[in-house]
Amino acid sequence: MLKKLNRQIGEARFNSATKRARRELSLELDGDSSFTIVTMLRESDVNMYLLALASFCRFKTPKSVVVVSDGLSGESIEHLSSCVPGIQIRPVHEFTRAALPSGGCWERLISITSLNTDHYVVQLDADTLTLDPPEEVIDAIESNVSFTLSSRPGCSVMSFPEASQYVEGWDSQHVQVVAESAFYSCKDAIDRSYVRGCAAFTGFAMNTASLEKLESFSLEIENTIGRDKWREWGSEQVASNYLVADSAGCVLLPFEKYPFYSPNSSFSISEPVFYHFIGSHRFKKGKYKKLAASFLDSNRFARITKSV
Repeated sequence: MLKKLNRQIGEARFNSATKRARRELSLELDGDSSFTIVTMLRESDVNMYLLALASFCRFKTPKSVVVVSDGLSGESIEHLSSCVPGIQIRPVHEFTRAALPSGGCWERLISITSLNTDHYVVQLDADTLTLDPPEEVIDAIESNVSFTLSSRPGCSVMSFPEASQYVEGWDSQHVQVVAESAFYSCKDAIDRSYVRGCAAFTGFAMNTASLEKLESFSLEIENTIGRDKWREWGSEQVASNYLVADSAGCVLLPFEKYPFYSPNSSFSISEPVFYHFIGSHRFKKGKYKKLAASFLDSNRFARITKSV
């Protein structure tokens, strides 16, 4: 109960400190750009999303922006359409498929497969901030290679058998661990790649993430570990990790520059260019609010805003 209350207080303070993002942000898309940004968005995260989008796009402007609406209000849709002329806001039910799980962010991954044939697609979570030029990401987009966040220092692309070996002996029934444990038995396992990445910020090289490949992988794992287990929260990240890693030249973003925020982390983080403010730590100690407010007050923000 206390944790929930503290989170609600932190969220209220953050939204109060960043509410002007809704009236100040104006992003002009670039028709000559080579990539699309996709985000699945709920009502409570609109301020965060505008900051995530603005902070990233000052370094690399997309051709199009797609939002998969998870219950956005009419008012928020109007705000987003005003801030980003040409934004595509599509209801979540457009991206359900009978052969795949629903919920748990599966709809955003399905939306990516629908765009990836003709676009490089960047999946950008709302709870992120880009602080300085993300050079590795810009290089990946321009080179048309996939990228993903690392879940911790030292991550690497592995074969399926290596991924199973990595979690061998873990005492966990989390769907990610259960699925990874089963990889060794998959068809052509030694020739397929996987990484323990994070789906919050991922890039999919053009024509590497097809619906057919996603459905085939999902069915394969579901038949191995069971339908109910595979449809638990967390399976979408497993699928995203596979699609990214199993494309040629996949780039793992260095954790020390692209970390998740943890107020008591033992990891050495010196000069991050990007932060992912995961839900369990998002509003602790006020760092997210402080960085967001600093961004809103900076001249860098003014470069992509309209006068108010």
